[in-house]
Amino acid sequence: MKKKKLSLPAFLLSGLISAAVCFFLFKFAFYAGWRFDILKENHWHYLINKWNAGWVMDTPREMLFFAGLVSVIPVWLIAWFLTYILPWKAVLLFPLTLLKKRKAEKLLQKSIEAAKGPENIQAALAAKKAQPAENTHKVPKISAEKISKIDKLRGKTSHTQTPPAQHQQQPTQNAGTFEEPIPERASSPAGTSGNAQEPAADQKLQTLQAWSALAELMEKSGIFIFREMKIGSYDTNLIAATGESIFLMSEGPKLGSSWTVCENEEIPVWKDGKDALASPLRPLLDARNKLRDTFYSKFPQYSSLSVNACLVLDHGKIENTKELIEKLESWDMSVLRTGSCRTSELPEVAALVSYIRTQSPSTQEINDAVADTILALMETGSDF
Repeated sequence: MKKKKLSLPAFLLSGLISAAVCFFLFKFAFYAGWRFDILKENHWHYLINKWNAGWVMDTPREMLFFAGLVSVIPVWLIAWFLTYILPWKAVLLFPLTLLKKRKAEKLLQKSIEAAKGPENIQAALAAKKAQPAENTHKVPKISAEKISKIDKLRGKTSHTQTPPAQHQQQPTQNAGTFEEPIPERASSPAGTSGNAQEPAADQKLQTLQAWSALAELMEKSGIFIFREMKIGSYDTNLIAATGESIFLMSEGPKLGSSWTVCENEEIPVWKDGKDALASPLRPLLDARNKLRDTFYSKFPQYSSLSVNACLVLDHGKIENTKELIEKLESWDMSVLRTGSCRTSELPEVAALVSYIRTQSPSTQEINDAVADTILALMETGSDF
């Protein structure tokens, strides 16, 4: 326990407060138990005269009265000490702290639910699982040229549509512990000597390594990953595919450290003091909608799969979290935290990955369908 530094004003104030409390408590106790009023002079004269006359305490009631008188000073000193060391700020603000904690838990739950998707999609997925295998649809025949491009997207060297074996890797014993979050963004103080481009290059390398580690972590759990894909003109860091959902994951803004989200303004921005940057949520939302609409249009048999968008903040803090989460709920998307991000109301990346791991693995047909959709959007180069 950290030793508290003595503060004389606080120490004296604690003595006065404890003395007042002890005075009223003892006054009430003596009067209620023995009809002895410590404020009346004649009561003290009676007690002193009885003592001088050789008062013999032969009843428990008299012994208890004497013990109460003797304990006045020790009890006051103990109360003084306890009053001084008691963290009054924490005690007085406890109801407010408890209220804030409950609000934070509710906001966190709402944010996780936004990442999971609406309940009607979950019900549709449950119904889909109940269908017999012979009723499932197959992906339409894809041209050999497009298969070659899809294989390049997926890092394959083969050019056949049917894979020799299922792609999923079996999770290792420690998979799913998520003890390797995205590292904190490296920062370098302004005005340091040397080449200014080197810290930026190191920072970019660390970011790439962090996302690569996250992708490998999910792949160990059997989640199929597309790395650094473009949805039209929008760059994503990861796209995860399962048998129930597709997740677009992108890193948050590099600039700023304390953002006030202003999504309802005519031009949506995130403000950081006097500076403002364009909302990173709008292009991600548009990319999610474009991928979802194209995917459902090309492969209607997979329209029960939810398409989710997740923005990952690895540093900084959101000042108006409540307003942000309310907006995320209306858009059905999520903002996650990792690294040095200080917004505790937002769920960690590990919480979303844990949820993704509960879903059934994607099939080769689903992976091909997602790759075909991404390829189609990359070829069109649609702007948002």
